[in-house]
Amino acid sequence: MAKCIFCGKKPESKTKEHVLSDWLIRLTGNKGKIGNFGFDYNVDPPKQRKFTFDSFTFPACDSCNQDFKLLEKRASAVIKKMIIKSNISELELNTLLDWLDKIRIGLFLAFNTLDKNYIHFIIDNYIKHNIGLYDRMVIINRIDEELKMLSVRGCDSIAFRLKSSCFSLVINNLFLFSYVSPFLFPRRLGFPFYSKDSSEMSYGKKRIMYPLIRKPFIFKGTEIYQPMFPTHSENGLTKYYDSDYVKEKTLIFDKGVGKIFIKKEREISLYKNENDWIPKPPDKNDYLDLAKNLAKQVCLTQNEALKNSKPNLDSYTEEKKKEIIKIGKKASNDNKRIIQMIDSNKSIL
Repeated sequence: MAKCIFCGKKPESKTKEHVLSDWLIRLTGNKGKIGNFGFDYNVDPPKQRKFTFDSFTFPACDSCNQDFKLLEKRASAVIKKMIIKSNISELELNTLLDWLDKIRIGLFLAFNTLDKNYIHFIIDNYIKHNIGLYDRMVIINRIDEELKMLSVRGCDSIAFRLKSSCFSLVINNLFLFSYVSPFLFPRRLGFPFYSKDSSEMSYGKKRIMYPLIRKPFIFKGTEIYQPMFPTHSENGLTKYYDSDYVKEKTLIFDKGVGKIFIKKEREISLYKNENDWIPKPPDKNDYLDLAKNLAKQVCLTQNEALKNSKPNLDSYTEEKKKEIIKIGKKASNDNKRIIQMIDSNKSIL
């Protein structure tokens, strides 16, 4: 990658950025250890990549790198508290979601760089300007067992290269499923939304419908949601959000940052109690059982995202559009095969 992973420009005072944060590598005992980093699709047949976790770095401007030090420091504190089941505030959950955005975008850029962008997508979504842009959610689970583990799932799939909407992260005994997409749940949250059969924005019904995402998740845990919305006056959408209903459910209205919501029993409510994030103990306090459902959930959600939100192909030739559509079908089929392998107990974890 000749460009800064944060701003997309030629790096000034060039440094290296750990896509998987250096503190995270140390926390999970992976300093100097070799990990699997997907497959090299530029060779036939594709070959698995193996190198050390701390060498998974990419160019960055020194100033950009410094700009994100505070987020990393805050995220480190949040993750360490979650590992030991400490109370977590609403602002700390906002930090977690920002950090997951950073990791997700970084992984998208990293794997496209390693693959030499073999799909030949136009890449313009760098970290600095793409954190907190879209509705986002995280499902959290954990097991009461001392583990040293760092595992990322979904970011090496073709589906993730086409639409980097979701991935999973296992940090010691903590399991995280991250899902981000434009207008993921605003209609059911009562916020302004685009209807499926119209390009016009609707004001919203100003009431919460349960569930926020209708398709149930097979990966169980505490479901955390945060609406994000556009606030730039030039897009003409600000007027739709200028209501008491939206403002009372917003952390920072001028930046379009919504409050944190949580699913409790059969209800969606604002996050108020700092221990509410702690998930109920899973039926099986078993790493492998949770890991299987987490891996399957990523595949299912990536396929759902591909089906519901096609990539913007306006800048491509007709021939290239057909090629990308063909790749999309392959991506979906690949994920289906992974689910079949998990169900048949073939080891891919």
